[in-house]
Amino acid sequence: MKLLYKLTVCILGIAVLSGCAATKAIPNKFSEKLPENITYSVMFESLWYELGQETAGLKSLSRYQPSDKIVKQYNLQRQEDKIVTVSGYLRKTSAFDATAVGLFGCQITELSDEIVSFTCPVVRLPELLKAEGITGIELPTRIIIRR
Repeated sequence: MKLLYKLTVCILGIAVLSGCAATKAIPNKFSEKLPENITYSVMFESLWYELGQETAGLKSLSRYQPSDKIVKQYNLQRQEDKIVTVSGYLRKTSAFDATAVGLFGCQITELSDEIVSFTCPVVRLPELLKAEGITGIELPTRIIIRR
């Protein structure tokens, strides 16, 4: 009886985990206009425009990989599992919920009461912009040290 119970639990566990691992289609929202209630750095607006141009013919971003040109130009990071992430800073209000943002793969680090740093998969940027409590977003700029 114990063996049958363990086997049943194991099969159910595998079924649940395989359902969670299935990739859902991520709709292409880069062609949409940026929300007007948020202020953006010039670098972020430029990244959004470039992503919109590059993904213009795509209906889903599930398998999208930004070009090497965009990765280099905006200092994006390629992770081992082929996910490309973008890092930057968010200005926020008290309504911002870091755990809700974390549900779609973003990592949030609290820097002050009003500013957090974020690392987010590029394909999840449209979802990040719809999070409540964000008032501004900036991408860091590279500093070139001349000797």
